[in-house]
Amino acid sequence: MKIWNNLKGSRLAYILLAVLCAVVLWLYVDITTEPDAYTTIRNIPVTILGEDELSEQGLMITEVVDATVTLKLTGVRAVISQMDRDNVSITVDAAGQITAAGEQELSYNITWPSNTSLTNFSVTSRSPSTITVVVTEMETREVSVSGVFTGSVAEGYLYDSADFQLGVETITVSGEATLVEQIDHAQVVLDEEELTSSWTGTLPIQLVTADGTEVAQDTLTLSQTETEVTFPVRCVKEVPLKVTFQEGGGATTDDIIYEMSLETVLISGTEETLSSISELKVGTIDLSQVITSEEYTFTLQMPEGVTNESGYTTVTVSVQISGLTTQKVETSDIRLVNVPDGITATLITESLEVRIRGDEATMALLTADDVYVEADLSEIDANATGTCTVPAEVKVQGMSNIGAIDSYSVVVEISEAEADAEAEGETSTDGT
Repeated sequence: MKIWNNLKGSRLAYILLAVLCAVVLWLYVDITTEPDAYTTIRNIPVTILGEDELSEQGLMITEVVDATVTLKLTGVRAVISQMDRDNVSITVDAAGQITAAGEQELSYNITWPSNTSLTNFSVTSRSPSTITVVVTEMETREVSVSGVFTGSVAEGYLYDSADFQLGVETITVSGEATLVEQIDHAQVVLDEEELTSSWTGTLPIQLVTADGTEVAQDTLTLSQTETEVTFPVRCVKEVPLKVTFQEGGGATTDDIIYEMSLETVLISGTEETLSSISELKVGTIDLSQVITSEEYTFTLQMPEGVTNESGYTTVTVSVQISGLTTQKVETSDIRLVNVPDGITATLITESLEVRIRGDEATMALLTADDVYVEADLSEIDANATGTCTVPAEVKVQGMSNIGAIDSYSVVVEISEAEADAEAEGETSTDGT
């Protein structure tokens, strides 16, 4: 304060004040009115507009030769000093300028900050003056997607490449025609080692040529670049086939010789499913229907969740009876059993010739009185009438180790029981 008081009113104070005013005035003029400031904005990125519209014309830009632009500006310092590559943009209207394939020189637009007055500066230089691009014909194709397994499964396990389950069957590929035309198909590749269970996950989609060469897809557009994949891996097991014999006709399993065309079968499934399977039953053979020898063919039926990997679909079983004697017996002892209520059954068949089989010693004791026939009518409908054939079962009294062979039936007349009773009553009245 003392210094100021000493200066106040002195010649030096007026000189200092005059200098200060001159500096302020110079700065004001320099900043606000004099267009003598220069600046360079380098590497402004170029943005291409209208590529979707271009693709509708079957064209696409495959290369932008000039990816950036450099601008030199002159103007009011306060204005141009605020400009940089973050708030100045370069755009090219591709759809409005491109009409054919080939190298094209395109004009571009410069967008300045929104609060900038164009009267305060000017562009003294732009490099390049146009944007050079390479335009090619565009193609869009739909290609199929398949799965390829290049890994391995553990011993005792099985896979089938055809079992690949993909989340997408086809994809659409768009891009340069010469490149798209090289594509034969798309694929996903699973490369896992020693698999012991099904694999599930997401894999990238590859584009490949007909000879399996991968096609670079960095310049291509894919409708989907990855897909969900399930690759089933199954446990395999070899199990024996078993045929069941129903004893009858005097024959037991001790009296037969049989051969099977297939002894075992290779099956696959989950480890849990196969752990409970020790054999596969192919069917049952009724020995009462085997006279001397017969051949039976069974279709192999797999349990749920099990796949037959053998390639065989049927098995043939040859059966031969040995060591037994057969004798024909005629019997008139035919009995109707399980006759439904409301009907009357009259036996039409009076006698039946049957064949009995058994060991020689027992058969020597057999007489016709030991044999009788039962016809079971339990399957006859209570409203049925007329003549019909019903199955009959041959039985031997007191001799469990011999029996009838082949199948038999008898003829029965069926009528309504109530109608018969009313008819008898009318006859009795007329006779009185």
